[in-house]
Amino acid sequence: MFFSYLRDAVLVNHVIAEHQVNSVIDCAHRCMRNSRCVSFNFEDHSTSPGHVCQINDEKRQNSFENFIGLDGFSYFEFEVSHRGVEISMRCKDTLR
Repeated sequence: MFFSYLRDAVLVNHVIAEHQVNSVIDCAHRCMRNSRCVSFNFEDHSTSPGHVCQINDEKRQNSFENFIGLDGFSYFEFEVSHRGVEISMRCKDTLR
């Protein structure tokens, strides 16, 4: 399992939890610990300590009308590895 991402975009109207985190990896861990999480929005640049991490219960393909551009955030979603047991976090800008 890994995450694909798209910069300057978020999924709205599907946020089920919001956290302040130190890094995108912390946000990914929050998502993986929530059984309803299938994607998340991450604040790339923050003027305060920490970054906003929004946990989503939907993917953009299933709710494209709620997928919008937003500078300073990135959208991440789970991808399933065809190797079965391999679990990694690879960030790919492949959603365009």
